[in-house]
Amino acid sequence: MVRASVSQSVERTVQILALFEAERRPLPRLFIADALDMPRSSVAALLQGLTELDILLLDRRTQTYFPTARLGRLAGWIDQLFSVDPQVLALAKQLQQATLETVTLATPLNQALEVIDVELGLHPVSYIATVGQVVPLWASAVGYACLSMESDKTIAEMHRRSAPGDTAAPSPAALATIMDAVRKTRADGYALYIGSVASDAATIAAPLPVPEGARALAVAISGPTSRIVANERELAREMKRAIESLNTSHR
Repeated sequence: MVRASVSQSVERTVQILALFEAERRPLPRLFIADALDMPRSSVAALLQGLTELDILLLDRRTQTYFPTARLGRLAGWIDQLFSVDPQVLALAKQLQQATLETVTLATPLNQALEVIDVELGLHPVSYIATVGQVVPLWASAVGYACLSMESDKTIAEMHRRSAPGDTAAPSPAALATIMDAVRKTRADGYALYIGSVASDAATIAAPLPVPEGARALAVAISGPTSRIVANERELAREMKRAIESLNTSHR
């Protein structure tokens, strides 16, 4: 749920742009309003504003809207920031093939992490993840994996700055518990967390080597809790083997 501090107009604008991303075709105003369950008058006002800003183009012949090239240019540079080394993408695919579980790559996003690559599991029952999915930093395996690369002092400062009311942030009393989990992650080389995003799912995650100054990156193997817990050691070995292979190729 979007926090109250985010205006309704901003939320609706993002939903409209997301609908274009999903549909990838010109859309009429009434379709947009019905698909997003928004008041037609509000949609009309937002579409007019986005058209005047050259974010959307109105085809007056068909009365449909479509994103402009200007919007693509405004956002195009972001893809470069989230581009992933092909060898890292190959690692994710390798782990999926070896474990048959869902493998994801995630990078920090404020007080959370964003999934930037997904290789869905090959089991009939597998964990479902999507690119763009947000995972809590302070209560997840990928969160502990990324935090394990930071100093204790940095983690404490990040925790202190956690926004009050942010559901992804822990209470101050949880810092000791978090530090215990981070230290265990450093010692084991990976983190195991049960029920971070889905109550019946578990995840094993580890940090990946990245160039100096690059965004932190973690790889995760997720699946039903019973299967992940039963195979924890084997999955962890497979993950460490793949990461060591990546380290070797980067030398």
